[in-house]
Amino acid sequence: MTGLPRVLLGTLLASFVMSGSVMAMEEMTDTALAENSGQGLLVADKLAGVAGSNHTFYRMALNAELGLNTSIDRLQLGCGGFNEAVVANACDIDIDYVTLMGRVPTGGQSGAPGAGTAAESQFILTRPYIEIAVKNDDDPSRREFIGFKLGAATVDGFMGIGRYTAPGSPGASTSCTNATDGAGAFYCHQGINRLSGYLKNKMSGEAFGCFGAFGCTPDSNIYRQYRVATFQGDLVMWGTRMNRIQVTLAATTDPDATLGLSLNADSFANQSLRFIHGLSIDSTAAEFQADDFFQSFQREPVRYPTYNKTAAYSNTANPGWWMNIPLARLDGLKAYNVEASLGSLSGISLDDPDIGQRPPDNCFGALKFC
Repeated sequence: MTGLPRVLLGTLLASFVMSGSVMAMEEMTDTALAENSGQGLLVADKLAGVAGSNHTFYRMALNAELGLNTSIDRLQLGCGGFNEAVVANACDIDIDYVTLMGRVPTGGQSGAPGAGTAAESQFILTRPYIEIAVKNDDDPSRREFIGFKLGAATVDGFMGIGRYTAPGSPGASTSCTNATDGAGAFYCHQGINRLSGYLKNKMSGEAFGCFGAFGCTPDSNIYRQYRVATFQGDLVMWGTRMNRIQVTLAATTDPDATLGLSLNADSFANQSLRFIHGLSIDSTAAEFQADDFFQSFQREPVRYPTYNKTAAYSNTANPGWWMNIPLARLDGLKAYNVEASLGSLSGISLDDPDIGQRPPDNCFGALKFC
């Protein structure tokens, strides 16, 4: 933990009378105390809820930086219970192999700490806090605790997710039969099984395959396929016990691979969340709402206030366990077996494509968090 506050000592020093030896301290008046200021380790606040909610929030923050490098084999929260009506026999949050670490890249793998120091491999939370949600706070006979959240004023780091086992490798499922798309690729991945929350991701990547004026067949070897397009866009997710995403991305064909033609098309992906193996959270990015990263639990829908109060309130958190990541990056994604032709430029349809992400190796030096 770093960034501990420095307490101003002027008030104490001024109260000593030095005459060859230290004498007793002298009492200060309230007026004299009010003229001095300092920085405290603990910060408390009371905030009003969104109009009409009758919610009040009590926040207790630690005025410090907290650095984490940790791995969890399986994160499961809210299994069974209230949200069985939404999706039965599931959990609100169910993720295999979660790693919190720094963003230092190694060998093109975002998030891998590589040869960096332990400090460079930390997931940094600045001013971590706990916030209590209370309903009917002004009425003692009806006051009730309805939820809480754990968050930070800003966060910076990489959240590694899941594992990947290549087809035919030791330990691979017999259903893991290819490395490109469909059910054969789905069973090669472990990661997000269910997720409840709000996530906004900036996605960008490349699509490989073939281009022919009247149709084509991609090479069976994905490494001999041409780059036919690049794609980018925003992936916004909001819901309870999600396990798939459906997203439309803006795709631009590559003129070098399409006979000099530069044509725009949309790329539609129907994707299991198990293919996502990492979220890069960069607090230095101008568009990142760094004060709205949290995990919470509530018995009814709640809109929690953001930390700095300038953006007012977060998106609604549904009942149960909830994860809120306002902006992260999914970069370097790859899609294969894409067929592009003059007759089918209305869109590139991707069904469970292996998007090229692999879990980071959370190791550095002689220390291992793998």
